[in-house]
Amino acid sequence: MKFTNKLQDSFNIKSFKINFFLTWFFIFIGISLAVILIDIGVNFSKKNNIYILFQNTGLFLVFISLITSMGSIHISNFKKNREKLTPFVLFKISLKKIPTFIVISLIILLFLATTLGIEILFSYSGKITFAGPVIISLSTIPILFYNLFCSLILICMSVIYPLISVETDNIYRAFKNTLLFLKKNWIHTLIYLMISFTVLYLCIEVVFKLLMYCSGIAQAVSWNIKIGFPKIVTLFSSKSIFSTFVQQMVPSPDPLSIYKEFGTKSLKYLPLFKHFMRMCYIFFTSFILAFPLTVFFNLTSVVYDKLKDEN
Repeated sequence: MKFTNKLQDSFNIKSFKINFFLTWFFIFIGISLAVILIDIGVNFSKKNNIYILFQNTGLFLVFISLITSMGSIHISNFKKNREKLTPFVLFKISLKKIPTFIVISLIILLFLATTLGIEILFSYSGKITFAGPVIISLSTIPILFYNLFCSLILICMSVIYPLISVETDNIYRAFKNTLLFLKKNWIHTLIYLMISFTVLYLCIEVVFKLLMYCSGIAQAVSWNIKIGFPKIVTLFSSKSIFSTFVQQMVPSPDPLSIYKEFGTKSLKYLPLFKHFMRMCYIFFTSFILAFPLTVFFNLTSVVYDKLKDEN
């Protein structure tokens, strides 16, 4: 099948809706778990290793959710009888692949840790008398290129490895096939990723900026009642001439009168209401992010198939 035919087939309304909802589901789960872990970690000091562990574990789960979403979309494109592939069957297959995606994420994390470990060990050469500072100074440019090279490998692996793992049940063979694929197609892969990541970033940036201004207006209309807006939403909201105008026109909140009317009963359900509003915002944010990510994952799957067929 030609590239254009594959592209049209993968972006038809039926398949795109299925891929979108799968992406939305996994991203929502990943962000929700990350927020829960970060909330638990906040109970500890930010300088505490436990807080850092919970925070990084949350980010790691988000990364797994992204890989799972991309792998699920490739499963849909990879199956020959995709017209018989119902959303439930695809979801079931994707869930079975989650352990594989977790192992892949751990391998990528191990590669990152090894990369940083080599640099940390090299930094001890600075303790050599007289020559140490000179060695470190002369090594800044090689270290920069080393970091750039390793970062590009990590990005390529994060995109290609999950796709290849879908086509085989052997993680080690998938790893070898990933290295072989990148060896043959590293130029095309880098060019595609540079262009696609740039477009993806611009799309998310535009949507994010729009949400910031809309959030500022929404807070003004809502009397700036903080309980309706989680702290992170308040921090990322932007003021504009419209939000300032609305803020001057609407009445101001009066929490004292609410407390007088309901007493301590209003405080009893406050934490529950805060968590509910936070989950609503996660649900809404993941829904918006799922659109550009679904397009990116779908396109990546099709481009990968084209590069693989050319070899």
